[in-house]
Amino acid sequence: MKFEINISVDNAAFEGEGREEELARILSELAGSLATDTRLVPDEPIRLRDYNGNRVGYAILSPEDPV
Repeated sequence: MKFEINISVDNAAFEGEGREEELARILSELAGSLATDTRLVPDEPIRLRDYNGNRVGYAILSPEDPV
């Protein structure tokens, strides 16, 4: 299995100097929810949102790609 995180940085929350901080905030929020109350269910995505509440990506546990 693999755990994949996909985040689109094309919206206003990532403009200018704050891109890195917003990515860090989203990843920190994901890490906190995984540590406390979110269970990983294979093939069920966890929606990721920017500080404006817009969907910007997902995290998902899925089978490994065939080699």
